[in-house]
Amino acid sequence: MQDLMEAVAEHELSVVLSSHLVSDVERTCDYVIVLVDSHVCALFSYSYRQVVCSAE
Repeated sequence: MQDLMEAVAEHELSVVLSSHLVSDVERTCDYVIVLVDSHVCALFSYSYRQVVCSAE
């Protein structure tokens, strides 16, 4: 899976990845959206190492 994700990243495409494995997400993703009951709860940027936005 890692090779596929890297190939997609080279073409600057977006991919939806659903995972509970934080290590895979950290290694693969630039941004993470956290969903709770189908609603966006938070957006985190690994590039900036900060929460970009969060719902209250």
